[in-house]
Amino acid sequence: MKGIARGAIHRAAAWTKEIWIIAGVTLALLLVIEGGSYLVYIALGLDHPMVGFRANATGFIAKVDPARYSLELDSTRVRWWPYSYWRGKEFTGEYINVHPYGLRRTVNPPHPGFKPNVFMFGGSPMWGFGASDEYTIPSQVSSILHSKYGIAVNVVNYAQLGFVSSQSLLELMGELRGRRLPEVVVFLDGSNEIISTMVHPTAGITPNEGNRAREFNLVNETRFSELRMEALYSLVASSYTYTLVKRVRTPGTAESKQDQSAGKDWEGMARSYEFNISSAESISKRFWYKPLFYWQPFIFSKKNLTEYEKYAAEYSAYIRPATEEARKRLISRDFQAAGVKFTDLSDLFADSTGPMFMDWCHFTETGNRVIAEVMAADIAEELKRQIAAIQASKDSAEESPRDPAATKPEDN
Repeated sequence: MKGIARGAIHRAAAWTKEIWIIAGVTLALLLVIEGGSYLVYIALGLDHPMVGFRANATGFIAKVDPARYSLELDSTRVRWWPYSYWRGKEFTGEYINVHPYGLRRTVNPPHPGFKPNVFMFGGSPMWGFGASDEYTIPSQVSSILHSKYGIAVNVVNYAQLGFVSSQSLLELMGELRGRRLPEVVVFLDGSNEIISTMVHPTAGITPNEGNRAREFNLVNETRFSELRMEALYSLVASSYTYTLVKRVRTPGTAESKQDQSAGKDWEGMARSYEFNISSAESISKRFWYKPLFYWQPFIFSKKNLTEYEKYAAEYSAYIRPATEEARKRLISRDFQAAGVKFTDLSDLFADSTGPMFMDWCHFTETGNRVIAEVMAADIAEELKRQIAAIQASKDSAEESPRDPAATKPEDN
């Protein structure tokens, strides 16, 4: 009996030894492959950051090195933020600065005394993708209001990379709840509403919603097995071998470059957007601000493209039908009848000859300036109306005779 037991133990030990040898050889082989991949990676110069075609962009007003700007932009990160999912992570750079509160720096001209608040919301076009801090749309709106209209304001840039209008609405509600109150609120939307509709079967949700679902509660003990799989995937995805394979093989590229507008819920997108801006309009009655809504222009509506813009438009030509479908659904809605100040900027750059676009949906600093001119004119008109209304109310109060009985305390 003992002999049988000893034999079983010896066999188990032999199998264990073989398993460890196989595992060791496999690990050594993987390390050799990874080491070879690293040498190829270095030889190809892939260890240098990739800046993409935007490094060749023109249209900067400030003294900006496009390549350095692109690298800085790629270095920005986001962090978790309640309700709206994310805000920018604190960042300090030569061209881009994000405050600890998660908001992009806005350059407001110095001015003593009271300044009305102008809150500006949107995705990356409003945030300033493609612009230095001084030449984002919010910074330019503040500059134009001060220099052209003689109105000093405190503009706050609440826009975030990748935001859809639903997230902007939640951000606004959070600020109102915290008693940070604006006189004017500006929304610029378009690109992310379109991208979200293209990639999701349900309209009105955030881009990459699947990532949020995959990450949900991942550190909970009931999902430990999935957490381990995610960790394994991250380990593989960060390897030099995987990186090289990704660069060599590009499955699905042809499909991803084809028209993806067919069969998408564009009517649902328009309804969702209409609901969001109508909600912001309704809330304004309670908090005494004026909301202004803008639908952004896209490169496909510009007739006179620069050489750089021609390449950018061709690169993203598959998105063009989607921009047209979205606009068609929006312009069929009578926002004016509902009392909503909605402006379609789709044709703003139609006859422009200068460099207005960084890519299909992001603007150059020159383009930001043109959009800011339109917004500043609307904001100035609204602020002047508010100031006149306040003054008229004061004049009326001064002219009205005071009724002594009206101020006499009531007997208890």
